[in-house]
Formats: sequence, structure tokens, C-alpha cells
Amino acid sequence: MRALACLPLLAGCTQLLGLDNLHQNAAPTDDAAPAPDLATDDGAGGPPITIRGTATLTESLMAVQEPIANMTIELLRVSDESVVTSTTTDGAGAFSLTVAAGSDVMLRGTTGQPPFAVVIPAAPPTADADFSFSLFNDQALAQVGSLCPGNPNGIDPNLGQVLVKLVDASNTPQAGYSITSAQPGELTCYPLSNGSGATNSQGLAIVFDVVPSLDQITAIDPTGPAGQSPVWAIPARSQSFVELRVPTHATP
Repeated sequence: MRALACLPLLAGCTQLLGLDNLHQNAAPTDDAAPAPDLATDDGAGGPPITIRGTATLTESLMAVQEPIANMTIELLRVSDESVVTSTTTDGAGAFSLTVAAGSDVMLRGTTGQPPFAVVIPAAPPTADADFSFSLFNDQALAQVGSLCPGNPNGIDPNLGQVLVKLVDASNTPQAGYSITSAQPGELTCYPLSNGSGATNSQGLAIVFDVVPSLDQITAIDPTGPAGQSPVWAIPARSQSFVELRVPTHATP
């Protein structure tokens, strides 16, 4: 297990929200012979890469993250959500899967009961990548929601919750963007944004209480290009961890 590295006000909490690990690892620099390419149905044909990570459960913002053992981890093809490959987490919540570089995949984690986890990278991974995430139980979800004023009905865990991190091509968090959902949530929250109504210096946003349906998340900046996620199916009682990538944004 690992201790939370942040305070209840979510300072420095991209790790807590499970959003620090979607970027790709650096390509290997040794002189080993390249592995043979893997052909896939979605057109990817690069060498094999490893998708690894750790599944944890956040029971309270002041507690440690507990590993989730024996969780089913599947990599799904984004276009039709068919299963590309799957495994289960070990006693430490760790998992590792191999796919062809460039495969347009997202991760689904299930335990047979809610909540479900969905991890959506900004782009098809072309190098080894870390898809770690931490699910929130109902208590922790309510604690996060309490930090976002303006939601008189509280957080409904039976709906979908979407945690968003916005980065540029260098994986630098991008501030000043508004986040919208194709299926509007009851509340879009920007932790630590001081009421600005836009992503903060950590590039964070949370869309609470999204009606289960096909959805797409968009980052909008009036002075520059927008960023969009793939379209994916939000199941009931799910928590999606979405990374969006946009050009570097010059904040005011």
C-alpha cells in the first residue's frame, strides 16, 4: 500500500485521483534487438509494449490507498470495446499486459461489483505505459464532492464519475480550460482553481453524476484548439480516468 501524498484539499492530488500515470514511459535506450511486431485488428503493427499499473482503493482522503487484489483488468479496443487481452491483479494490486505499439486501447477494471474503473489515455500508446488508478468508495467520493460547492444533492455513486487531467504533448498540465461532457453531468468541479471555472495548474477537473450512456469529454479554450477524448460507454457506478491532450496553452 502507499500513503497519500496530499491533504484533504486535494493539493498535489493528481496521484490520488489516479491521473498521473497515463503518459508513456521513455523508450528503452539499450542496444537489445527489437522485438518482432505484433499485428492487430485495429491496424496497429508495432513492436510489443507493456501496459502495467496498480489498482488501488481510496477509502478516505486521509487514509492510505489499499491494493485491489484479483481484479479483472481488460484492455479494450476503443472502436468497439472488444477485449484485446486481459489479466488479474496480484496481491499488491499490480498488473501487466502486452499489446502492439499503437494499439488504440483503454483499460477496464472490474471486481464483479461496482464501482467499475475505466482508464482512457490521450492517444494510443507507442511505448511502455503506466495505467495505474485508484477507485473511490462511496465515502471517499462524497469527500471529494464536498470540496466542490454548488451541488445541492450531493454525489450520486449510482451514476458515472469522470476524473479528467489535461496535458500538452510534453505531459505538462494545462490550466485555463473548461471541461464539458456530451452527457452533461450535474456538476463539473475544478479543484484548487479558486472559483475560476477552469482547469487549474494541475490540469484537473471532475465531472460528477454523468448519466450512463455513450459519452465524450471536451476541453475548451476560447483562444486555442480544443481537446477531445474518444467516445466510450459509461456504465452505472463507474469511475473513468480520462487524459486529454492539447497544444500548449498560454495561461493569462
